[in-house]
Amino acid sequence: MVIWKIKLSKGAEKQLADSPRNVSKRIARYFEEIRVMGNPLIHRQIIHLAGELKGRYRLTIGNWRLFFTLAGKEKIIYVSAIQKREKDTYRRMQRR
Repeated sequence: MVIWKIKLSKGAEKQLADSPRNVSKRIARYFEEIRVMGNPLIHRQIIHLAGELKGRYRLTIGNWRLFFTLAGKEKIIYVSAIQKREKDTYRRMQRR
């Protein structure tokens, strides 16, 4: 069984710590779920992003969005941001 490592950027760590407790618990459950998938991209809530965000992926958890990239050979999921869905969420991600 392939187990992926999940690494959070400093910003994502802060965003996770600042999120409501019930949300952080849901995020932790999703992390555990995708960690043990042979290919996390087949998860039903993961979307490959396009345009200026090409090469990144999004995991939807209710009104929250987790943005990440993959290092396939190393089996690492790099989470760059955890944000509540708002009308400018994707615009803010383009500036990163």
